[in-house]
Amino acid sequence: MGRIRLYDCNDYEDVNKILYDSFGVTKKLNLSSDSFFELVYVDKGRVLGYLLVTKIFDPILSRLKYKIDYVCVDVDFRHVGIGTLLVKKVIEYAKKDGIFEIEKSATAEASPPNSLSPCFTEI
Repeated sequence: MGRIRLYDCNDYEDVNKILYDSFGVTKKLNLSSDSFFELVYVDKGRVLGYLLVTKIFDPILSRLKYKIDYVCVDVDFRHVGIGTLLVKKVIEYAKKDGIFEIEKSATAEASPPNSLSPCFTEI
C-alpha cells in the first residue's frame, strides 16, 4: 500500500510522465511556492499519482480557498482509488488550515469534474 506525501524535486520526472500521459502537459519549472502545494501518491518508491492545489485569496470574504488544478494517476493504476485518496488528503489539509471552500477544475480530456464529487461531501 502506498502513501501520500508532499511533492519534492526528486519526483519531477515521474510527475511529468503522469502529467503528459494525462493532459499532454509537463511541469516547466521544478519549484515551490507559498501559493500552491503538490501531493504525490508513492508506492514502492514509484510516484503513481499527482495533485496540484493553488491557494487563492478571496478578497470579498477575506479568506483563502483551495483550487485543485490537476489530479492525475499513472495509466496502469487508474480506477483503484488513488485520485480519491489524493483529494481526501486535500480535504484533510483544508480542515487543518481552516479552509472552507475547495474548487475543482477539469479539462475536456480529463475525467468529468463530478467524478470527484463524492469526496467533497465531507467538508
